[in-house]
Amino acid sequence: MTNPATETSGIRGVHLSSLYLWSCSVERMDAARIDRGAVTGSLSLTPEVSDESLTYQIAATYKFMNSDEGEMATIVATYVAEYYGKSVPKLTNEQLERFSKSVILHVTPFLREFIATMMNRLGLPDFYLPLMRRSELEIERAPS
Repeated sequence: MTNPATETSGIRGVHLSSLYLWSCSVERMDAARIDRGAVTGSLSLTPEVSDESLTYQIAATYKFMNSDEGEMATIVATYVAEYYGKSVPKLTNEQLERFSKSVILHVTPFLREFIATMMNRLGLPDFYLPLMRRSELEIERAPS
C-alpha cells in the first residue's frame, strides 16, 4: 500500500525520502529606503538519476528592491529533494519533466518559510512567496 503523503505526481513507486536545505546566502544591502518595491526571483532544478533514487537540487535566488529601485537584500537558497523507488531508472524524459513540477511544489512551503523568516531577521518588510499552482509553473533547467 502506498502512502499518499509521499506518493508523487502519479508515478507509481517513487516516493519522497528526504528534503533539506543544502546551502544558503543572505545579504542585506545599504539601501537608502526600507520599503516595498519589486522582487525578482528564479528557480532552477538539477536532477540526478541513479539505480533506485532520483535527487534534485533546487536553487532559488530572490532580490528585493525598495520603491526607489535600490537593492535591499539578496537571498539564495539551495534545497535537495531525494526520491526513491524501483521505477526511477525507467522514467522517461517526459515523466521527469512532469515530475519536476511536483518537486517544486514539495519545496515551495520550505522556501516560503525560509524567505519570510530571513526578511524578518533582516528587519525588512514582510514578504511571502505566492502560493504556486502546478499549471502556473515554468521550470528553468540548470545547465548539465
